[in-house]
Amino acid sequence: MMFVVAHRGASGVEPENTLLSFSKAIELGVDFIECDVHLSKDGYLIVIHDETVDRTTNGQGKVSGLTLSELKLLDAGKGEQIPTLEEVLDLSKGKVQVIIELKEAGTAEPAVSMVKRVRMSEEVVISSFYTDFLRKVKELSPEQRISLLSGAPISEAIEEAINIGIWGMPVNSAEITYEMAQKAHAHGITLRTSLNPAPGRGEEWIKEEIKRLHSIGIDGIATDYPSLILSAMGRLSLRAK
Repeated sequence: MMFVVAHRGASGVEPENTLLSFSKAIELGVDFIECDVHLSKDGYLIVIHDETVDRTTNGQGKVSGLTLSELKLLDAGKGEQIPTLEEVLDLSKGKVQVIIELKEAGTAEPAVSMVKRVRMSEEVVISSFYTDFLRKVKELSPEQRISLLSGAPISEAIEEAINIGIWGMPVNSAEITYEMAQKAHAHGITLRTSLNPAPGRGEEWIKEEIKRLHSIGIDGIATDYPSLILSAMGRLSLRAK
């Protein structure tokens, strides 16, 4: 079996990092939704990828320079508001697991606190490119699953992941080998990679690529198009009936 991560929700068909996008992904039956968090001016954990609101809303400015009430006035696409992390967790509880990417300093403590408060520690994975953020998470909540995002060569990233004690990590599908995957698995590390359609890469190519990734030990797929990936996995009998 392979798991599916809806990257910023079903972001290929709905506005990214919105409750609409996450709801669509949950409806499709994904295993995880993935979201990004920044802090607002007044200290709320805001679900948005960029440090500014410019690309994904009709507003301008840094997330850190706007209050929650100001952020809630913006249109994040199709009339959707920018959600708070609390809203996303409330939507997800008991339905889907959540990967929360910490995008900036100061997010580890409030994120861990909120996850504990809503009693979702077992349903959440906290991820980051910054190892000090992840170490802080483990200090605050030793049992919390964490995920390392790394730009280093895969062999180096796996070594770093082993040292930190992570649950999982994304890898470049063009670089990962069966031997590398076996080493990661020996230390209890799950591996996922990104996969999306592109010109010349339709449903049949997606199916064959998933088959290849499964054969070398990839555990899950992160995608903007979960419907397509779930369909291909179903045809390959890589999903539970």
